[in-house]
Amino acid sequence: FVQKLNELAAQYGIKFGSWELGKEVNFLDITLYLDGSNKIQYKLYTKPTDARNYLRTDSFHPNHVFNSVAFSQMLRVANRNSQEETRQSDLQQLKSDLHRNKAVVSTQSTGVQKCDAPRCLTCKHMCKAGDVFVVNDQRLVVPAKFNCKTKNCIYVAQCKLCSTIREDGYQVVFEDTYFGQTMQKFHQRVNGHRSCFKYEDRYKSALSMHAYDHHGFNFSIENYRFAILKECNPRSLNREEFRYIEKYRTNCLGLNRCKVER
Repeated sequence: FVQKLNELAAQYGIKFGSWELGKEVNFLDITLYLDGSNKIQYKLYTKPTDARNYLRTDSFHPNHVFNSVAFSQMLRVANRNSQEETRQSDLQQLKSDLHRNKAVVSTQSTGVQKCDAPRCLTCKHMCKAGDVFVVNDQRLVVPAKFNCKTKNCIYVAQCKLCSTIREDGYQVVFEDTYFGQTMQKFHQRVNGHRSCFKYEDRYKSALSMHAYDHHGFNFSIENYRFAILKECNPRSLNREEFRYIEKYRTNCLGLNRCKVER
């Protein structure tokens, strides 16, 4: 077959090497192969000459670049394998290569909803994955997959100066929690709240209004902690925000009942 193919292709200056028909073929970074049931499967292909070198964390780059390297390589492995067995094998190989190259992502921000951009003012306010907000005797657990750059999202803010005090068997609940929505990147929305922490603009945000009315001695956005709860379609933001407000009753016992100036 190869000999006949070379005879036909000779006039075009093309020559095919000798090869045998088998059950797999490499194409770009994928190996296509037939499994035991003669079904087509695929797995990641790397050239034998691939040195598997990655950007080292001791190089002069922002932390989010190192995060992107590890994440993009992991995503590539996940998408280039049709079988869980080969996927897990390649992920273990990737983990080993990252450690060998000292390209392991810093664990300082693991599980924290931070973007780690050098000049981001919002990162220091963000909660860790698994942190719990207690809102009107209901628990709300912080998810892990969002950060300051997330947009089209529902978020929660809670005053750190307020707390629940028990006296003589009674429970005093402070109205300290706010649910909001934004189509902007989240850090831009927080900057909007931050801009209201001025005397003349204090009633333009529920957060600044609460801080001024209850903690005038400490009128600052530094006293709030934030978390992103959900990312959704922009058309669903109003509905999802209303769902959180109703569920946790912050329209009655919370900062969502505040009437802000526009």
